[in-house]
Amino acid sequence: MRRWLIFGIIFFVLFIFGAVIYVFFLGGDELLRPPEADPVDQNIVNIPPGSNSALFRLSGQDKVVSAALSFDENSVWYFTVNGMLYRDGVNGGNTEIYALPRQLNVKEVLWSLGNDFIVQHETTEGLRYAYYNAANKQFLDLPKSVYSLGWISALGKIIYVWRNENGSTELSIADPDATDFSILQTLDRPLTVLASNSGSRILLYDPYTGTPNQAYVFDTNTGLLRLLIDRGRNTGFSLSPDGTKLIFSRINDGTNSPELWSYDFATDSFTNLMIKTDASDVGWLRSSKTSFLYAAQTQVAEEGALVSETLYYYDIATGISSVAHTAAPASPLDFQKIEVSLDGKTILFINGNTGQLNRLKLP
Repeated sequence: MRRWLIFGIIFFVLFIFGAVIYVFFLGGDELLRPPEADPVDQNIVNIPPGSNSALFRLSGQDKVVSAALSFDENSVWYFTVNGMLYRDGVNGGNTEIYALPRQLNVKEVLWSLGNDFIVQHETTEGLRYAYYNAANKQFLDLPKSVYSLGWISALGKIIYVWRNENGSTELSIADPDATDFSILQTLDRPLTVLASNSGSRILLYDPYTGTPNQAYVFDTNTGLLRLLIDRGRNTGFSLSPDGTKLIFSRINDGTNSPELWSYDFATDSFTNLMIKTDASDVGWLRSSKTSFLYAAQTQVAEEGALVSETLYYYDIATGISSVAHTAAPASPLDFQKIEVSLDGKTILFINGNTGQLNRLKLP
């Protein structure tokens, strides 16, 4: 049965991949479209319209928890911590707020290629997931047994760790509302899920708690789960969009600070990039299999001081790092949740010093 499931997944991946290529490269409709909810107000943020300045604040005073750049790269979608959904142009001045059926205490957002999305939110019972269905304009609470999940955009599926009442755990794949599910693998403990956009590889890892942790990779083509990282204190992970490369950060025992490592699935090789930053400060270029941006502190901030980071380009193929943007001393930037355009010239990030969403245009 698993063999037929794997064949089905492979066929579906190829079909959806072709559709995405057609829409993306041959001028189809915009993939990330407005949710089917009515805008209740416009221009609610007092910002100058059509700003072409290099660094530009898009959001208002409420802290932003997640943002996504539309596939035509003309619009930006973002959620604030109080559960409000906004859309704006990349140059600002056209802010809309969308009326959702209910507001949630949002912690994280998983964006799809279409109208739907999934939010992780805080409840009295702990963290839960809710799926927003644009067709009926409703949130659907996913079962509390869903421990962690990833969205495979190319498949329109979620892959998740299910924790049974007896404590056993399973890796499963299903529709976004958790129906039509199939169990892929039995696990010996609950793990955090990170899915590549293509769905070719799924990373499963122990959350970092200050002690050594492990990471596994599940290959959707073969249906095999294998141990990938078996040592070190690994603080974060970032898969390339096509799932062929992995960037992760590991604590250097000498400096007690994180530094970046890369892993190439094709060559089964690890490389210490000697870059002193965390994988959470990495943003992949959409069009590249080897290039990403990362943020690193130019100097260690004093306790209580604002973090000031510099943004860099890095190419795994050449091993070359170059400065992309240096923050002005009077306006320190803490780059978090970096989103990068196809050409690497438009950057979205949350400034950790303020919690506000910024757009940066690079020359």
